[in-house]
Amino acid sequence: MSDILYNKYIRESAERAERYKDPKQARELWRILTSGLADMPAKPIYREKKGEQTEDSIIEYSCYNSLCEELKASGETRKPTELELALRCQLIHSRHASNSFAEIRNTAGAKPVDELEMSVDSDIFSVMSDLELAEILTAAIKGKTETKEITAETSSTEEEK
Repeated sequence: MSDILYNKYIRESAERAERYKDPKQARELWRILTSGLADMPAKPIYREKKGEQTEDSIIEYSCYNSLCEELKASGETRKPTELELALRCQLIHSRHASNSFAEIRNTAGAKPVDELEMSVDSDIFSVMSDLELAEILTAAIKGKTETKEITAETSSTEEEK
């Protein structure tokens, strides 16, 4: 590689790295990139294993053909897009695979949310009187002292054995 091409490669790599530093800008760039790829016409991929077409390949061809028929029936002349084919294949897989079902559910915006979120509006001690706080402090000190005494008694009993 010549020095000019190498310098161009280094410069372009640095520019890409700089663009992807900001998370907001990186998400936008990925959105633009993936939306462009997703809108491209799809072409099913033939996969073979031991001379037989794989299950994924059969599903992909079946989905592609059904999408072509649907588009033709609706009067459209275009081919199915990559996104349409990917979603259709994912839907077929989701009938038998829980991971695929979870992906479809999450993509559709139905991802379950943990509803055990707790919010504390105020500090519990801020609503207590000075007397109540003093009682809690006394009980805590007394409990700590009793714990030390029990620990000391237990350790002296163990030493006698």
